[in-house]
Amino acid sequence: MIVTSHVRQPTVTAVIACLALLLGFGLSFSSTHPSNAAELRSTKKSFAYFATFADRVTVPTGHRRAQGVGDLTITTGPVSDTYQGTRSGSATMVSRVVTPGRSVETRNTQVTIKVRGGTLTAAAMNEFPRGGPATILNIMPVVGGTGIYATARGTLSVQPIGNSGGARLAFDVFVSPMTERENLQVHDFDVSTAATDRRDGRGSISRSTASSSTAQWTSISTRIGGKDATPEFAEDVHLNLPSGSVLLRGITTTNNGRLTTSRFAVLGGTGDYAGARGEAIARPRGSDRVTVTLRLDPRSGKVQRQRWFDIDQRSFTVALPGGPMVTAATEVARRANGTGPLGTSIAARYTYDTGDDSSIRVITREINLAGGTIVVSGIATTNGPTTDLAIIGGTGNFGGAGGVLSSTEIDATSTRSAARFWR
Repeated sequence: MIVTSHVRQPTVTAVIACLALLLGFGLSFSSTHPSNAAELRSTKKSFAYFATFADRVTVPTGHRRAQGVGDLTITTGPVSDTYQGTRSGSATMVSRVVTPGRSVETRNTQVTIKVRGGTLTAAAMNEFPRGGPATILNIMPVVGGTGIYATARGTLSVQPIGNSGGARLAFDVFVSPMTERENLQVHDFDVSTAATDRRDGRGSISRSTASSSTAQWTSISTRIGGKDATPEFAEDVHLNLPSGSVLLRGITTTNNGRLTTSRFAVLGGTGDYAGARGEAIARPRGSDRVTVTLRLDPRSGKVQRQRWFDIDQRSFTVALPGGPMVTAATEVARRANGTGPLGTSIAARYTYDTGDDSSIRVITREINLAGGTIVVSGIATTNGPTTDLAIIGGTGNFGGAGGVLSSTEIDATSTRSAARFWR
């Protein structure tokens, strides 16, 4: 949840302190459920919707010399149960160019589908025609949801329908019951916004931080639309707790600067929260307090491990609102010298300069290995040599994966990575 102002927000000072207290000792997932038990309690759901992406706006926040790296595209439109049928929901696609090409570019893409009963969220590094909408099938990991789709994991196939601007959205997901529930309060937010030149504010990026004795809240929000009185944001929230961290994602809004009820998908976490899924509901209570309900399904399935080295091949650095973004395309290999090739990786790291000799880094990666892809995401608030990020999904042999990727810098061009995940 974001308040779009440049000053400390005393009106939401009841939001963070209880969060750490309640989360810190109420939601430990140190035990692993047997894989057969996970299969018995999971329900598979396969269904399709049709989206018409009627509104497409590109915010040229990137650098021309970098061939559009950093450009933001926001696409929205109605969703129906049948092709050209009656509207039954909405689709929002937010993508940013991370690697350029003469005819095809790669974009860090998030898709959120809002339909009856809840939302579904997918994320991937997708290929698009340069500067244009998708024209080929894209398969994306479903990384979470809310409502009846909370805990969703699986895949979304986005199939464009000719040149109509429409697409068929086919979901294959597993949904599990949420067995952990906590109610809490949070407070003491500090918020700042780095604006773009657009009159409608799209592409502006806001940073929100808060802390208590046992927890830290960090969020980065990109304005994607809405009126001035009711702006809409694509928001990532990182909750740093004594026994790990939790990553939330959602589309949020404010009303004349006041918080509104927001639902976030829990994509995963680190530490005791590695592999957890669920949803978080944040409800304003008066002018200075927000109640958060966190509902989680602990990790389950067999633990799997992968190790590799990332060898930098090509990178770009561009200036975005609030700070720089660095993108890197790497080779994935068994050994640090690059021998024993395993696949490739694309990463994007956005750094929000806080102005107090510290920074917040939003990191997204997609690792392409034999048999499938792994998607990793998170917010890092420290600058040590090792970074732990949540594995939030995958495709193929890694479909539904949830866990942790630990990456340690070896030198300026290589990194050692270790993945531990459940599926």
